[in-house]
Amino acid sequence: MAIIYGTSGNDYKSGTQANDQIYGYGGADTLIGGLGNDNLEGGGGNDYLTGGNGRDTNGRDTFVLNYSGGGIDRITDFSVNDDILKVTTSTISSSQYVIGTPSSLSNYEVSEDSAISSTKSTNRSLTVESSNSTSSGNIFTYNASTGALFYLNQQLAWLPTNLNWNLAVVVPSGNNTLPTTDELII
Repeated sequence: MAIIYGTSGNDYKSGTQANDQIYGYGGADTLIGGLGNDNLEGGGGNDYLTGGNGRDTNGRDTFVLNYSGGGIDRITDFSVNDDILKVTTSTISSSQYVIGTPSSLSNYEVSEDSAISSTKSTNRSLTVESSNSTSSGNIFTYNASTGALFYLNQQLAWLPTNLNWNLAVVVPSGNNTLPTTDELII
């Protein structure tokens, strides 16, 4: 496993054949995971994230987006059933939530002692829209026509279009206390 760090400038970072952690930090970064099951975190700026070919039954590519000034990132090869999209925020009413399919979250652990279960529920939701409307009142909105992903009506990322979110579930992670950041996994 390689841990690869960018700088505050515009970086081009590529992973190895192992399961890598790649951090872009500031600037408009291009991060390419390579063959392993990778964790890509663009940081500030409008980043271009590609997970690569890695994926197996024990892991998936993880893309990390930052709501607080993280820019609008483009993820080229996101798969609802295989990959994990983690959104971190810093809001006044912070809490931790996880969104995904039972398949994509089956082996994901979000806190030291709390594995994800599709039986948990919350009033948070992910809505799939077919138009450019982001006023659905939901926390997360994905526009199937354009691939735009919004959090509280602010665009976070461009994902592939027409992703099938039909099995998506929203679950709280951890113990539902109010930490300093929201964490959402899609």
